[in-house]
Amino acid sequence: MSKKIISQCVKFYHYFSKLFADEKLSEDVLTYFKTYTREAYEWGVPLDEAVWALILMRRHIWLYGEFQAVFTSAIDQLEAIDSLSRAILLFDYAEYEIIKEYMELMKKGAPRK
Repeated sequence: MSKKIISQCVKFYHYFSKLFADEKLSEDVLTYFKTYTREAYEWGVPLDEAVWALILMRRHIWLYGEFQAVFTSAIDQLEAIDSLSRAILLFDYAEYEIIKEYMELMKKGAPRK
């Protein structure tokens, strides 16, 4: 199971970088969020844990940026704040879409593995 979860995280970061570059959610990214949700649901991962995984990934990005010594000037710091704010917003979008999809799967009584 842990290899599956690590693979999911790697895929999520890949799609997150695509999302970060775009102004709004693309169909490709929305499709990925739905796939992430369906896989979590089918594996029997509870909704709170599927969302908690995203929160931990968001925290990892935040802490990684925070502890890098690349932000030396005031301009670098402002750019870092803007980037981290954008990252948080994007994770919020992801969490919303994932919760919405998970709730739909629960309503439908979709089968689990």
